[in-house]
Amino acid sequence: MATDLMVEEIVLRDRSEHPVGAVALRLYGEIDVLSADVLTERLKQVAERHAIVVVGLAGVTFISAQGVMALKQARALLRARGGDLLLHRAEDLVRRVILLCGEDLLTPERHTPGR
Repeated sequence: MATDLMVEEIVLRDRSEHPVGAVALRLYGEIDVLSADVLTERLKQVAERHAIVVVGLAGVTFISAQGVMALKQARALLRARGGDLLLHRAEDLVRRVILLCGEDLLTPERHTPGR
């Protein structure tokens, strides 16, 4: 069954607000029970190659509890390796679901290289 989630990967090379070499994943569509597994696998693949993953949520129109869990698991994996997962530009509906799931994903600790 096809998912309604698209993922675009961009390695950050300029002096933006995020560390150079971090990777940005821009998500588009819905993160539901079907697409959460796709997102989990993609985040694992990216975490193998990059310590800092910035997830752009501006294009996400819906997120389920399974989608929030995928983001939480990716953050735990990255932090265990000394990295982090940062969320960027979540729309109000997506932000509310993340907060209702009781997750602290919207207030990431700032990554300090070498720690």
